[in-house]
Amino acid sequence: DEAGGDDKVLCVPAGDPRMEHLRDIHHVAEFDRLEIQHFFEVYKDLEPGKSVEGATWVGRAEAEREIRESWDRFKASAH
Repeated sequence: DEAGGDDKVLCVPAGDPRMEHLRDIHHVAEFDRLEIQHFFEVYKDLEPGKSVEGATWVGRAEAEREIRESWDRFKASAH
């Protein structure tokens, strides 16, 4: 993005039995990952002067770490 990359976290509803099998990124079907990735590659195309950096899928542990670190930064910012 214009101000630098910003991480995205793919989440599923914790109490949804249809999503119970999704515990890590490799449990998400490849086509679904490609569809989500495509959205994030093109969603700013309609906004002049805006762009998106490429990204890589990482696993649950990395996502949970990013969430914790983001929460820590928020708390430290004296919102």
